[in-house]
Amino acid sequence: MSGSNLDSLRWLRAPFDLGVCVLALFAAYALAVRGIPFELSQGIPDLARYVDLIPIYLAVFLASAIFHRLYRPRRAGSSARLFVDLLKVNVQAALLMFAFLFYERDFSFSRLILTNFFTINPILLFLHHLSWMGWEQHLARRGIGTRRCVIIGQGELAHAIHRRIKKHPWTGLTVVGYATVDNEEPQVVAADKIVGAVEDMPSIVTQHSVQEVIVALPFRSLGVLTQIDALLSQTTVGLQWVPDLDALNTLHREVTDIDDMHLINLRGSPLRGFARFLKRSFDLVLSAVMLTVFAPLLAAIALAIKATSPGPILYRQQRVGQDGTEFTLLKFRTMVENAELESGPVFAASDDNRVTRVGRILRRTSLDELPQLWNVLLGQMSLVGPRPERPIFIAEFAQSIPRYMMRHRVKAGITGWAQVNGWRGNTSLPKRIQFDLYYTKNWTLWFDLKILLLTLLRGWRRRWNAY
Repeated sequence: MSGSNLDSLRWLRAPFDLGVCVLALFAAYALAVRGIPFELSQGIPDLARYVDLIPIYLAVFLASAIFHRLYRPRRAGSSARLFVDLLKVNVQAALLMFAFLFYERDFSFSRLILTNFFTINPILLFLHHLSWMGWEQHLARRGIGTRRCVIIGQGELAHAIHRRIKKHPWTGLTVVGYATVDNEEPQVVAADKIVGAVEDMPSIVTQHSVQEVIVALPFRSLGVLTQIDALLSQTTVGLQWVPDLDALNTLHREVTDIDDMHLINLRGSPLRGFARFLKRSFDLVLSAVMLTVFAPLLAAIALAIKATSPGPILYRQQRVGQDGTEFTLLKFRTMVENAELESGPVFAASDDNRVTRVGRILRRTSLDELPQLWNVLLGQMSLVGPRPERPIFIAEFAQSIPRYMMRHRVKAGITGWAQVNGWRGNTSLPKRIQFDLYYTKNWTLWFDLKILLLTLLRGWRRRWNAY
């Protein structure tokens, strides 16, 4: 088996899966018959009735498994994703099976047995797949069933792809060494791991029994890719290319196929499709609940502002949100009326005499931000995201801070990852942008919940440079 490919081993799961399905059916039947009184079990159809359905169900299950790509290579740590995929396959197979029984007008099967089966089957399949994945990874670590490969490149990109191949046995690859292109690229890999130059690729392939070649070069050296393809044209080895996307200011990467052409989106938003729907639903529900719960507090703050300082209760200001769209941000007024009439747009300072007595308390506790829940309800903001900035400052920041505008690929938020880490107000703007971009790249609903929890825990104990 040493010359085989792990891809072939993965497809061996299929016949074992069918065996697990049969085992689950017998277990479901036995559990149903033994779990009810004898006189009631007399009404359950004989086991032979269910055995007759096995070929049909197995065909339906296998078709569903192939449709959902159940036997594709599995990344390390993807057990949760595996369980979800198995549930999809089982639900689809169950629906197709019920449709068949309805078409045959055969309703004589026990609902208890069917319930047992569609509960036991995904659990047994999940345990089976976990065991199989562990066995595949064990074989890969021992070099069994893997494909020998050479990485073309000697820099950080080549070293990084080697590290990832070693970390993830599911790739089915074993790196035998590196091939160099020229002396322009700084050498990062160990010298004893270099098996030759790119011009020697045909002899390297033969000498080291190479089955895959991976090109991991910076963009400036990609002109040699055509040469590599020509050198390997007389061999049967596979050729793969690792784009040096980290050299670009990328955000969320996506690949779109237009016929046979691949488009790589380097600045896609992670909040698309279901993720966007999920975040918006979360914002709608929570902002509506918070506005209702905090209604007495909002009223009390409004009365305090009106009683201690002339002017409006709310302060309205133009801010820039997602995709550069401007909107009117709402805050409780914390400064004297027309505070910027003489000074113009400036950041508040710790000893700013424009701030009112009530306003200073509101700023220190961040309660002045509560009216922005209305902005969230209207869809102009999110509960969590990069803080929105004023248009007059954005033109300046975009010129002086690289990648600043990428933070506008998602909705602005009342609180954010930068804020809960102390980067708020008159603090380092580049550092704040670094945290904003990290959030934008790594968004999940759990990340939002974590930031909201940290806002509650830290917001009342830290001043956070708010004044």
